Parts: sequence; C-alpha cells; structure tokens
Amino acid sequence: MAGGQAIDLDSVGKTLSLPELEFMHIHKTGAPIRGSHTGWRAVAIELDETQFKQLDHFAKCMGLAFR
Repeated sequence: MAGGQAIDLDSVGKTLSLPELEFMHIHKTGAPIRGSHTGWRAVAIELDETQFKQLDHFAKCMGLAFR
C-alpha cells in the first residue's frame, strides 16, 4: 500500500501510462482489498492454487474498480 502511495505522490504533475496507473492502484487501493479477500478466504477454506489465483485476480480487479 505504501508503494502505491509513493508512486502517487511521485507522479503529481506527470502523465502516467495505463499500465503505470493500474500498477499504482493495485498497490495502493487494491492492496488492502487483496489482503482482506485472499487472507481470510485462504484461512477459512482450503483453496487449490488455481482457485487462489482466481481469487487474487478478482481482488486486484476490485482494487481497480474502487480506486
């Protein structure tokens, strides 16, 4: 989360590319969302590797949606 915030502060007055913007939001707003989604689900139920990757991808997308 701190890494995304650092990128945000460093990019003031600059134009970011779409991949840079997505990276920033995934590591800023998305970080706590990913942690809460993957953390409690991984502990509450057993997930195979594919399911865990799908859940992580979903959480990344949620972070981008709620930036």
